[in-house]
Amino acid sequence: MPVLEIVIKGKFVTGTTIDDEEQAKKQCEEMLLAGLEAGGVSDSKGHGLFQWVKESIGAERL
Repeated sequence: MPVLEIVIKGKFVTGTTIDDEEQAKKQCEEMLLAGLEAGGVSDSKGHGLFQWVKESIGAERL
């Protein structure tokens, strides 16, 4: 039986009023991780059905 790794690429977008870019990115990443864990989609140790693999985090001033 073949084993497949499925990769779904997308974009998570949110906003913040934090002025410091690095602090804002960190807070939003933590918020995303907490949401994934709360939804049972992932866990911080990577033992769940899904695994979060951070590729990049960017910020853009509006």
